[in-house]
Amino acid sequence: MTFEEARDIVRDESLCSVVQYKQWWDRNVPRQIPKYPYNVWKTKWAGWNDFLGNDNVFDYGKRQYRPYLEAVDFVHKLKLPTQRAWFDHVRDVGIPED
Repeated sequence: MTFEEARDIVRDESLCSVVQYKQWWDRNVPRQIPKYPYNVWKTKWAGWNDFLGNDNVFDYGKRQYRPYLEAVDFVHKLKLPTQRAWFDHVRDVGIPED
């Protein structure tokens, strides 16, 4: 199967992310479509957006985070008793940009 044929099949699945692609791959185990297509089609690979057919924005490495100890101090000041409380807090209040 060519890169273009594989890409067309994957695009027809309307997958929105790499995670969804890998879940789809694990469920279907397509014989002619590799789980890691960027390793097989190195010269044709133009990124996940091209392969999946979407325009998701990835900000790897562009986001600035506060220093680790400051982040720990921030979380401790919330006085959340459990991990579940943290998840609830993030869901309700959100998480700081940094």
